[in-house]
Amino acid sequence: MTRKVLPACVALASALAAVLLGVLAKPSMPDSVATHFGFDGVANSWVPVNVFWWIVMTCSVTAAGLAFFSAWRLSTKASRSMWLWLWTFFAALPTGIAVWTVVTQSGLTSTQDAHGPSVVAITLIVGVPLVVAALVAARSGGVLPDPHPGAGAGLGLGPHEIASWSHEVRVWWPWLLVVAALAGAAVAGVLGYWVPAALLVCLSFVGITTSGLRVSVDARGLITSWGPLGWPQLHVPLSELASARAELIRPRDWGGWGYRGSLRMFGKAASVLRGGDGIVVQRTDGSVYAVTIDDAHTGAALLNDLIARTHAQAN
Repeated sequence: MTRKVLPACVALASALAAVLLGVLAKPSMPDSVATHFGFDGVANSWVPVNVFWWIVMTCSVTAAGLAFFSAWRLSTKASRSMWLWLWTFFAALPTGIAVWTVVTQSGLTSTQDAHGPSVVAITLIVGVPLVVAALVAARSGGVLPDPHPGAGAGLGLGPHEIASWSHEVRVWWPWLLVVAALAGAAVAGVLGYWVPAALLVCLSFVGITTSGLRVSVDARGLITSWGPLGWPQLHVPLSELASARAELIRPRDWGGWGYRGSLRMFGKAASVLRGGDGIVVQRTDGSVYAVTIDDAHTGAALLNDLIARTHAQAN
């Protein structure tokens, strides 16, 4: 248990640093803190200093608590590492923002003249928490694949037979994001806020992309294509596959919905649009990839036949 929850202590340390910084630095801070800046670096939004520290400490402490909960409750190494990466980042990011705010605004009599962060400062504020979160994910064991059962059975494909399998799954909930993002973009455009409008349009494309996926199995290997346009696409060649099986996939075991994890960082990744049947493949380098799809047993069985044929030809 100690080894399991130990990586979450980094998030706790970030939260404690935010609380300590708030207690020690608040007396030297002005009554209001500049929290938003235009592209020219000029401050255009302020909040009372008490509200600023309440937001920073609440976000950081809440993320630390969720990090401990994830480390304690989640049963697999990969799911713990993915969630710990997320909550550690959100625990450290407010602390980084608070540190920069104290350094640049402490002692000012008025924050009307406060200047926004430079490119270097933004890189450090966001980059350091990302690096710390990645190290926590690695130390939580996610770079190693979880123990898994052996490969499933094949279909009995003959040595000269050709076969392919393809299935598609669609979900409705990303379209809510698309509608909301496009509505927000229209409002922002009418008001003349072109940058937020552009960002919301980009967010709508993310919603469209995650509205469905198609999974194909043939002589090329396993192919996962996202969205109506079939892009982005993940292709795992047969030569890089060791085995396949059909399995019941629970989103919480893979870090939630969408594309979760990283084959390079965590040794485990999944394309998850819903809970239920899915195909889980083990690659020859030990990493594991899963995708939720109907009729997973047929797809996995055909994939096992094609993998066996490919390996036999290679030998």
